[in-house]
Amino acid sequence: MMRHPGPDVLRLLAALAVGKLVVIATAFLAYRTPGFLYDMSTRWDSAWFLAIAKAGYTSPGVSVFSPFSAAPLSPNAYAFSPFYPGLIRGLTLLIGTGWVSALIIANALSFITPYVIYRTFGFRVALLAELFPVYLVFTTIPYSDSVTLLFVALSIMLALRGRILASSGSASLAVFASYSLASTLPSFVIAFWKGHHWRTILFFVLPGLAGFLILLWFRFVSGSYTTFLVVEATHWDVSFATPLAQGTWLLGKGSASLGFWPFPGGWLTRNLPFEVFYVFGALYLMRTKLENRVFLTAYSLSAIIPLFFVVGGPALSIPRLILPAFPVFAAYASFIRGRYVWLYATVCLSLTVWVAMSQMLFFFA
Repeated sequence: MMRHPGPDVLRLLAALAVGKLVVIATAFLAYRTPGFLYDMSTRWDSAWFLAIAKAGYTSPGVSVFSPFSAAPLSPNAYAFSPFYPGLIRGLTLLIGTGWVSALIIANALSFITPYVIYRTFGFRVALLAELFPVYLVFTTIPYSDSVTLLFVALSIMLALRGRILASSGSASLAVFASYSLASTLPSFVIAFWKGHHWRTILFFVLPGLAGFLILLWFRFVSGSYTTFLVVEATHWDVSFATPLAQGTWLLGKGSASLGFWPFPGGWLTRNLPFEVFYVFGALYLMRTKLENRVFLTAYSLSAIIPLFFVVGGPALSIPRLILPAFPVFAAYASFIRGRYVWLYATVCLSLTVWVAMSQMLFFFA
């Protein structure tokens, strides 16, 4: 008889709450002011989401202030999806404060995602995923990752249950929240083809419609279908490159703004442990006994590999942008058991302090 899920769910929520308290405590230690939650919630991408929620994309004369610089809202803001700012704006109408709304949304959704993973893969996978330091930090501070990861997790859960249109809808919302996740859509053919054959094409109807609507939105608000790509290239210095060129670019960035990373190589060697962790996990999925391991491997690699072919901001943020490849934790759960789970949790919470302090005093992702 299957055990009632209640105790496991409570344990998941409690573990995640402890992890988030570590992030909040680190923020207090970093800022040491009564307004430390505000300071934590208004840096880097958070500042852009809040500015978009308040002023939209085209307001003239509005600047967005990050810790070390200021930039005009328009046209730079077009690099960010309107999904999360729209949610912030909606909740702000009810409670009146933008940064509090952003904080509530990010954290509330981040408690749902582990539950979805639990329903898909079981308790241990969900626990390993939610305690990963980058997940803890970037779903506590107001970034859009909580929105993206929830719909990614739903799309995979529904795909494994054979629900084409429901999975398609969730994947479409994930792509709307993070455009780059379009690279993962072809992998869903593997999930559906065996049981549905040509009906698999139905999966691509909603993402195709979502992509069309996104392009129409860009055309309507900016006058061009290609505004996102142009702004990324001309205002955020993002471009496609080989992995070798990315490595060279990262080495050239130095380490002055990296923060607490004592090893030579700066951003390049900082990214490397995360990349190895995820690539190994994706490949090791093929060694597990999971029924859908081929799909999960293909999906995970399709979320990981494109990140190696870009320079600019995304190359600096790989430890965060790689989070949608969360099925890798199903591979690690196959051998992280018993007391090793406690060791994993201890290491993760310790590294969470490093990630959080780096993000709050310098820049992590």
